[in-house]
Amino acid sequence: MNSKPYFIICCVVVLSLMLTAPHVFAEPKQDGWYSIDGRPECSYWFPAYFGGKDGLSSTWIGTCKGGRIHDAGTLTISSKMEIFVVKGSFDNGTLRGDGHFTLPNGRIVEREVNDWEMVGSGKITYPDGYQYEGGIKGYSANGQGVLIKTDGTRWVGHFKDDLPNGEGVNITANGFRFEGNFEGSLLLSGQGRILRPNGDIYYEGTFEKGWTTGTGIKVFQDGSTFDGEIVKGVLSGNGVFVNSHGDRYEGNFVDDKLQGYGNIFFKNGSKYIGQVQDSLVTGQGIITLSNGYTCEGKYSEGLLIEAGKGNQNGKLTPCFTDKTNRIIFGTENDPHSAN
Repeated sequence: MNSKPYFIICCVVVLSLMLTAPHVFAEPKQDGWYSIDGRPECSYWFPAYFGGKDGLSSTWIGTCKGGRIHDAGTLTISSKMEIFVVKGSFDNGTLRGDGHFTLPNGRIVEREVNDWEMVGSGKITYPDGYQYEGGIKGYSANGQGVLIKTDGTRWVGHFKDDLPNGEGVNITANGFRFEGNFEGSLLLSGQGRILRPNGDIYYEGTFEKGWTTGTGIKVFQDGSTFDGEIVKGVLSGNGVFVNSHGDRYEGNFVDDKLQGYGNIFFKNGSKYIGQVQDSLVTGQGIITLSNGYTCEGKYSEGLLIEAGKGNQNGKLTPCFTDKTNRIIFGTENDPHSAN
């Protein structure tokens, strides 16, 4: 969607036309007054024309009264480059009441006008099909309003120069709701949140050009949560992840997974401190069971690669894991499980 404001002057690109065809263009009778082509006895007031003595081509479909265009009709103002069409009700040559403006770029603006001065709110239809309703300044969305995309996606809030600006809400076609700050863009920036169609929180934190980037809390479909650093929707940096089973992962995350050195607190009361790869107990570390027993060694996906160093409340003993991932203390000839 083109966000540049459009003014009536945009349709007046006639400085280069000079007077090569003076019989084509209507000359102003006085400042702001212009006659209709082929109907010199019929004129209209057009205050936003700054073309000096160079005229415009003007046509009028409607009636004239007292030498002025009058009542409902269509006024077309054009140069060799652009065409500006106004449909509405005219009184003594000037537009009053509801006006329908078609700008050179195809934008259509509908709003109340008094002596060409825009009054109150109105509607804008953009060339790409977007629809806006709300406050308008000139021919652009300015003030409180609603912008609706062709697929039903909509933005509600304050607008400046055709774009959301300030606190607002973006509701997507599939029902997700983005709430927060829009800085002259259709995308969130700064603090905000995303709600699922059922109203549950999906994300709450910082945004950058629409991306969940910075720090925030993300809630996954299965109930898992992450609180920490995120880059473009991906868990990246320090944070805490709690899965749907209640296990807690603390440390540095890369591509949504705990990597490097971290802490894992299991729901059964056990905990692991040490090296982690792809959120799995992998590398050198120590597991402390809920009864206080510890097993230190080198792990691979939760299993000891070789016998570790066990401690049963001060009693040193070897430890290893069986195929069910249980930690066993003692020797292979005299083992006993501690979890």
